[in-house]
Amino acid sequence: MRYVPRKLGNVLQEASRHFPAVVVTGPRRAGKTTLLRQLFPKAHYVLLEDPDIQGRIRSDPRTFLEELRPPVVFDEIQNAPELLSYVRTLIDAAPRRMGQWLFTGSQEAPPMQGITESMAGRAAILQLLPFSITESAKVNMLHGGFPEVLAHLKSRSLWFASYLQTYLDRISERTKAGLESARRKGVSLGRRRVLIDVERLKQLRAEGRSYKQIARELNCGVGTAFRASKTAA
Repeated sequence: MRYVPRKLGNVLQEASRHFPAVVVTGPRRAGKTTLLRQLFPKAHYVLLEDPDIQGRIRSDPRTFLEELRPPVVFDEIQNAPELLSYVRTLIDAAPRRMGQWLFTGSQEAPPMQGITESMAGRAAILQLLPFSITESAKVNMLHGGFPEVLAHLKSRSLWFASYLQTYLDRISERTKAGLESARRKGVSLGRRRVLIDVERLKQLRAEGRSYKQIARELNCGVGTAFRASKTAA
């Protein structure tokens, strides 16, 4: 399928000239990766769904980033949110270098809200939806504007069925993973059991973060962050 210009393209290029980072969110298969790779062909591309890449990041995220030469496109950042604290450090070290860190993220993924909040002030947050009727004459109320559907209209029913099943499977996988993570990472605070990522908390404390910053990062109250730090010490 030939590339069809997106209305968000001009906004995205403008944002890359004024922000060190840009985060493009939106539903899966809306064309986020295609848009970024089309507009930034010289940027290094990193697919964060790759298990080998995820393993390298978990092992040594700092070295992983140091081996890359910006600009970099990180595809599906919700698979490696731990990278962001290191990216923020690099941005703060060179705040005038614009358009160096480019991210895509599926908006239905639970970590995305925390990701966009954690990059506030450092990144432009943009949303890409499927094609609109002003972008493609093939779009209509019957089959919408997902790029792959427009490219293969005869198989749209199969595409939508597969899309829905994949979406449901991902919800199931995340639910199971979340329950297992909660079981392993729960911190007992008095009579309550508060779900805190203990390893991430220890990492943030080692970096010298304040309790307010830790609370924002872990999406909990400042008091909870303080008590959890003491309990997990």
